[in-house]
Amino acid sequence: MLFLLGLTGGGWKVFLSLIALLNKKENHPYPELMPNLRGMLFALTGGSAGTALLLALSLLVAGAVIFLAIRAGSYEKAFAYTLMGGLIVNFHAYIQDPMLLLLAAAILFDGTESREFRFTMHLLLFPVAYILLMWQPPFSATYTLLVLAAIGFAVRDKLRKPATLATTEMLPIAA
Repeated sequence: MLFLLGLTGGGWKVFLSLIALLNKKENHPYPELMPNLRGMLFALTGGSAGTALLLALSLLVAGAVIFLAIRAGSYEKAFAYTLMGGLIVNFHAYIQDPMLLLLAAAILFDGTESREFRFTMHLLLFPVAYILLMWQPPFSATYTLLVLAAIGFAVRDKLRKPATLATTEMLPIAA
């Protein structure tokens, strides 16, 4: 909807000029240090990974996040999962953007998560993950790999548990 609304403001000409602007390398310094899928691929392959691989990984993450949001059980948890997925799927991110994981962790840490998920999220919140992110490749890919692992553990946990639907139970009436 927002895309269509944006087209009404300037039409295809403005949209295509935005795409051209996004394709200029000078607008994206240090892509190998970005905490997203694009940065991970740059760090691991030196930028030789194609757009097709980035698109495939982005669709895989989007599918996992949609699954998690549907099975989340509350709007807040669905929001937290989409924050995690949005962080690594976006095209342009830097060291300050992963601060959103503090909010996601505060929402998701309610005692129902698995030890593996909790441990991975703790690693993401420690300074070591950010130091590795700022280090040169391939170490800078560690951050995104940890976010992918956390999403993977969350998906595994949701597949093990039945979907939690909000239901109302009838209380027995005392005679």
